[in-house]
Amino acid sequence: MENFLTFAVCHCQKDRSLVWEELVDGIVKKTGLKIELKIFRDLEEELRYLDSSLPDIYFASFVNSCEAVNKSFVPVAKTKGLGHANFCLISRKDFSEFSGKEKEFFKLGLLKKRCLINLLLVLYQEFPISLTRILPIFFPSQEEIKNSFLKKHIDLALFSADFLKTNQEIIRSNFWLPISYHDLHFFMLNPGSPYFLWLKDFFLTPFTLKGLEVDLISQEEQFIKTFAILPELLSSLWEKALIYETFYKSPYLGMLIYRDDQILLANEYALKRLNHEPQDLEDYKMEDLFFEEKIKKLVRENIKKKMHRRVFFHRLQ
Repeated sequence: MENFLTFAVCHCQKDRSLVWEELVDGIVKKTGLKIELKIFRDLEEELRYLDSSLPDIYFASFVNSCEAVNKSFVPVAKTKGLGHANFCLISRKDFSEFSGKEKEFFKLGLLKKRCLINLLLVLYQEFPISLTRILPIFFPSQEEIKNSFLKKHIDLALFSADFLKTNQEIIRSNFWLPISYHDLHFFMLNPGSPYFLWLKDFFLTPFTLKGLEVDLISQEEQFIKTFAILPELLSSLWEKALIYETFYKSPYLGMLIYRDDQILLANEYALKRLNHEPQDLEDYKMEDLFFEEKIKKLVRENIKKKMHRRVFFHRLQ
């Protein structure tokens, strides 16, 4: 049975096939293996492929290397200066107008890949509003993001540069903000590949190929791993921030936070309705908010149930 090695290459290299064919020839001469070279046409094809296949070698952009690390790929070499097809944030209005308070949240459409959330960190210094006011909405394709944006179901949309090349009307009729990130690319190896050790040995020595300088990685591996777990962390923080924005700052909903039976925090609406200042509640228990003994008793019982993780519903008249 003939052995094949799969080599997947970032879509930003689709116009440089000769470079990759020469590199493949070098690996063939050293290993004696036949190689199937796959250079992706666009971002979505690349992401779909990674969902269903695990190549032996993957030449990945920084963002996609974070995705690959989550699939146990190991970075062994790097190159920079290639440039990359970046992303654009699209809006129907000027970005300078987003600082107003006309909306609590702005819905942002992006591809259903958590690694893309890292791109929003690039916006942190440039975007005029807090990221906690951005609500990410995930879509399976950029075409669906476009349709949702055109129907005004979302306020902002994140598109890859290759998608915008064939959808120029989105840029012409709206405001856009380019998002550029690190142009480092990494050679990632699949540890489950039967050729893993051979390939790792191949990349032990730095080399130059048609202006492509390939060098060993050093601290970059930890750098990638850190950014690989960031989307999960950011998503969790985002959820908490959205809960805070939605409930704690609500002008129509009173909220009290307590531990055991002690009140820790009350939002402005609750303080207003209770006719209290924040310092008034420092030593309050939940039952102290009520006058009737039967309600106090009910509150005590419900708190006990809550402490034993029992769910209860009760409406006070």
